[in-house]
Amino acid sequence: MTLSVVVIGTFMAILDGYIVNVALPTIQSTIKASAGELELVIASYSLMYAIFLITGGRLGDIFGRKRMFLLGMATFTTCSALCGLSPSPELLIIFRAFQGFGASMMYPQILSIVQVTFTGQDRALALGIFAGVGGLAQVIAQLLGGFLIHLDLAGLSWRPIFLVNVPIGIAGILAGIIFLKESKSTPTPKLDLPGAGLIGLSLISIVLPLVEGQSLGWPIWTIGLLILSLPLLIIFVLYERHVSAHGGFPLLNLKLFKQRTISVGFPLGLLYYSTNAGLFFLIAIFLQKGLGFTPLASGITFTPLSLGLIIGSLIAPRAVRRYGRYTLSLGFTLAAIGLVLSLFVLRSFGTGINNYDLLLPFLVSGLGFGFANSPLVGTVLAGVKSEDTGTASGLMSTTIQLGISVGVGLYGSIFYFLVASSKAVTLSTQYLQAFELTIMILISADIACFLIVFLLPRPVSSKVKDIFLDRLPGPLSGLAYAIFFNTGGRIGQQLFDQMLEETTERRSETINAPPDDFAAYMVNYFVKTNNEKAEWIRFLTEEALDSKGDFAALKEEREKLIRHFVDDIKDRQDKGYINKDINPEDLMLMINALSFYPRIFAAATKTITGLSPTDPEFEKRWSEFLRVLGRKFEEEPTGQK
Repeated sequence: MTLSVVVIGTFMAILDGYIVNVALPTIQSTIKASAGELELVIASYSLMYAIFLITGGRLGDIFGRKRMFLLGMATFTTCSALCGLSPSPELLIIFRAFQGFGASMMYPQILSIVQVTFTGQDRALALGIFAGVGGLAQVIAQLLGGFLIHLDLAGLSWRPIFLVNVPIGIAGILAGIIFLKESKSTPTPKLDLPGAGLIGLSLISIVLPLVEGQSLGWPIWTIGLLILSLPLLIIFVLYERHVSAHGGFPLLNLKLFKQRTISVGFPLGLLYYSTNAGLFFLIAIFLQKGLGFTPLASGITFTPLSLGLIIGSLIAPRAVRRYGRYTLSLGFTLAAIGLVLSLFVLRSFGTGINNYDLLLPFLVSGLGFGFANSPLVGTVLAGVKSEDTGTASGLMSTTIQLGISVGVGLYGSIFYFLVASSKAVTLSTQYLQAFELTIMILISADIACFLIVFLLPRPVSSKVKDIFLDRLPGPLSGLAYAIFFNTGGRIGQQLFDQMLEETTERRSETINAPPDDFAAYMVNYFVKTNNEKAEWIRFLTEEALDSKGDFAALKEEREKLIRHFVDDIKDRQDKGYINKDINPEDLMLMINALSFYPRIFAAATKTITGLSPTDPEFEKRWSEFLRVLGRKFEEEPTGQK
């Protein structure tokens, strides 16, 4: 029943993210919305989603995930009803924004609830069902939207695409009250409301002029907002630095950008998802307003894109294990090829094109989206330091939603500018020419994404090429994570730690090596005896399975752990358990020597002392230490030895 509630929230959020595209032309004609207002119907939702996404996740960690999930679902359901009843484009935009706010409270809790409710194979099955439902919602969204508008139920035209959420949402809320269990995060994180407000103002000052500027003729206030966005972003950065420097909980940890994987991954995600969102927005407008397709025919035309995305996401995990980050390159290449084929079809058939002509191009592009969507976040995070993965996940999720907001506004403005600039006689030809030119820009963006991939650094671990697929391998995992992040999910540090422990268990269970296989023996030994110490187990697992004998590969983490043990020895000395005359570092070295000799004695010696075992200075220090230790043993009573 818990899974059923989560699935209802998943279905609603994903369905509503895609179903609106196909209804935009009908909305425009029935309530007289301008081109800019149409863009705001999409952008207001994703913008509010992006602004409050991290805050929504933290509110769940603080006040309880069940509470925030139900509050978000109630807000989402109420605003769905208000969207469906909106008499004007202005009210529709406002209610869509609050609907996005509700989604930002509801959706970030979904994976957390699954994570704390299910374990082992049950969790894998739950994520598989999540992926299946998400994929189904994504495939049928355009078709269902077109079908509902085609039926024109009670003369309501496009309104049922929002009203359909109301009975589903009410059922989900009632079931959630009964069956969901409350959970929180420990330690409790803090909120950064000023940071959320500053980034919100910054994003609005960028997106709103992009959306409204073209249709309004770029009045002075749009130019002023664009100019204002820069100082607002600077103030946000300075404030976040101040919070971080004083030990607070910043909304965005700017130190992440010092890691190349984030400084490259952030613009990659922003460019790709803005391009993706712009394409989906423009297809619906072009097909219905330009070519006169019915909403149902438009929904059918969209289907190959969604099917290709799902197929690509299912294949991507296998490709990632073999090709790593270059799976992204394959995805961007296929997306560009699909757009080139679309351009060829448009040039060949002109305004006489039908939905069958676009089947192959859209299927190829969809495959590309699947290969890019599924591993993008996991591939970027594979290069992030382990302690930063939770924060970086939130940043990438926000990047995706920000890209969607910017993409709709940016590409929408370009498209309508090209329509207005066209010298063609008929409206359909104007739309055709504008769409062809916009596709060329989209192809250029996909090529840019292809090139950016080569700037991504190699993963921290040679084995882990996608941080999520490594933790839950299998085809459905690729689809689950593609849908989860594409629709605004985020994973916090606590969930990463839990996933990490399960990964260690899964890896150790697969080791069926003979007893003389030292790496396998040590991993299994520490998993069994120190199962609660996830950091130490992870280190040993990576050391044994990934280093392939190159112990310098994990030097930084080893030094950190050994320093921890040295401090522990000092603490025991302070408590009188160990003689204070003994050097803790030398004692730690002897423990390593006794435990691991001779296999990693050289590596341990180098790590602790900075000297090679063959170095005369080390031999002198080691000999003296053994003599001192021997004298201490001789001085102690026999029972204390």
